[in-house]
Amino acid sequence: MRITDIIMLSLLVFMPPVEVHAQAEGKSTLILDFPLIDLPYQLRAADAKGNFITGYIHPGMPQSLALSNNLVTSVHYGIGRIVQIDEGWIDFLVENTLATGFYFLQSGLPFGIVWLHEEYHKAVLARYGMDSFNEVYTFPFFKDMIKVSHVKDENLIHLSDNKPADFVRLNAAGAEAQIHQVMTLQAYSFYYDQSLPNLPFYWLSIFNNFAYIFSCTQNEDWEENINELNAKEVHIKDRDFTGPDFTAWVYKLFRPNVSYQARGTHPSGTGIDRYIRPSQLTSEEKEYLAGVAFKHLLNFVSPFMVGIRKIRISSLSGDEHVFNFALRHVLTSFGESICLDLYYQGMGYNLMVSPHIYQNYTTTFFGLELALIDKPIFSHALRISGRLMVWTQPEAQSFTTSEPRVGGLMGIKLAYKTGIWEPYLEWEAKSRGWVIGNVFLDENFSGRVGLVIRLP
Repeated sequence: MRITDIIMLSLLVFMPPVEVHAQAEGKSTLILDFPLIDLPYQLRAADAKGNFITGYIHPGMPQSLALSNNLVTSVHYGIGRIVQIDEGWIDFLVENTLATGFYFLQSGLPFGIVWLHEEYHKAVLARYGMDSFNEVYTFPFFKDMIKVSHVKDENLIHLSDNKPADFVRLNAAGAEAQIHQVMTLQAYSFYYDQSLPNLPFYWLSIFNNFAYIFSCTQNEDWEENINELNAKEVHIKDRDFTGPDFTAWVYKLFRPNVSYQARGTHPSGTGIDRYIRPSQLTSEEKEYLAGVAFKHLLNFVSPFMVGIRKIRISSLSGDEHVFNFALRHVLTSFGESICLDLYYQGMGYNLMVSPHIYQNYTTTFFGLELALIDKPIFSHALRISGRLMVWTQPEAQSFTTSEPRVGGLMGIKLAYKTGIWEPYLEWEAKSRGWVIGNVFLDENFSGRVGLVIRLP
């Protein structure tokens, strides 16, 4: 029996009765997050563009995630405000149909999901002062492949040969972004009673991730495409930084010590032949990649995925407890991460508990995450959030080692609410290790300043 089945069965047996609140219930507030300063990341991004102001063209992972969430939730909020149908199921159907149409429209827009996917790639480069360009800014509607271009060969050589774990993470970061966004939208819907038509977004984003990962095991899907790209991309600046994300990801996982220049010369005769074709992968590499693709379907295991935002439980004492859960699967710098996010509201607290499993090729490692969300202190206006993680992950982020490295993260956020405005300060310290949405694999202390706007 799976752990989720055990949890659900236990809750049904020991804590009845249960009231389910579905996505269609009520209308929501709109929460807009603007992380204005993110240090030291932005100092690295400034190196990529020349100064601090122009460095904003390379937003960090928290910044790009917030901006993309702002676009998605604003449109979904608008749909909910415009569609006012008394018949609940018709209202639900119309809202989610419109949200589905918007999903395909925003894929070619700045701040949409494809933009976010590419910005997570770019953040890994900018963290080392390397410049790049997100071609979503050219509004590439209906293009099969959207690039992160204007990346120098010498930067890729340096990252691959000197920072192999970061190079692996670079290739998987786009898929990481999409799961991170789904996680954030689901958490907002739970803790802030956001009844937005997010359901199509969850399904399409996760399925597109799965389909993209699995396609990288199929020779015919990429062979002709790469040949066409190589014929057109005579100039280095026009080339994508990697081509198919996951052929490059698994290739470097299995061959961490192979020099980037060993890929050979580009067919044009200028620069390095960057794109790894599925036909270049060994059967072992393809088998591993197909395995993690199917494990990515674990991201569908959640009541959120069928429109259930909250499950309410009334205890014998009359107290109300609210919970939900979601399984997550993410590709990492050493292999993969699987976690079970457990959400809880009750007794004046918003809490999250998440056991983590980290897997490389040979060994399973474990971690635990705890979070407190928006707890009022001293007055209702001042709120504190906190996050604590402990883990063992592979030594040196290695794909093959069985040696564990103990690590952790601690974060604190203080926010002050005055009207619709909510300025905040956030600090986060971590040891070496991979954390979703944190671009640093080594030790890091980050500070952020931002502003949240809450609209009724």
